[in-house]
Amino acid sequence: MRPLVSLLWLLGCAPDEAETGSPSSPVGPCEAGAKPSAEAGHGELRFMHFEEGHRTPIELVHGPQGGFHSTIAVRAQQLDPDTAYVIDLVGTIDGLEMGGGTPLSKFRCNHHAGAQEFTGGLLIWDAQPEDVHDRVATVAVYVIDPNQETGNGHPVIVAQDTAEFTIWDPALEN
Repeated sequence: MRPLVSLLWLLGCAPDEAETGSPSSPVGPCEAGAKPSAEAGHGELRFMHFEEGHRTPIELVHGPQGGFHSTIAVRAQQLDPDTAYVIDLVGTIDGLEMGGGTPLSKFRCNHHAGAQEFTGGLLIWDAQPEDVHDRVATVAVYVIDPNQETGNGHPVIVAQDTAEFTIWDPALEN
């Protein structure tokens, strides 16, 4: 009878419990994990999804120094909360790279959303407003850990995502 009880006990355990003898604990929204992930979005003060995909209008901001940018946000899971990541933003239109930005930032925990977030990233466009207004753009987001290196000495991309949106310049609407 004892072997049958042991077998039933093992079958009732989660795989981690059976192998290690201790209960498995899920990774919380603000804890480092084995499989970091990222989702591209937009927003200066909070993360917002590209609700309408490539039809989502994102304002082209005219900066005080004469440049033009779109404000990008990133929602992530399982990043190390103590690490400041390089967030490489690459903007393309019709396959041509026309924008970029590389802020260095820690992600903040948004317990309500159950995720880590970075907001207010400047995707700076190397073009005039007339050249990008009402055009579909793609943003590629690469979350890079500057403390890790590949075998050939390059920093490690720990998470990435791409998304499409439409650049909208309110100054050109009139």
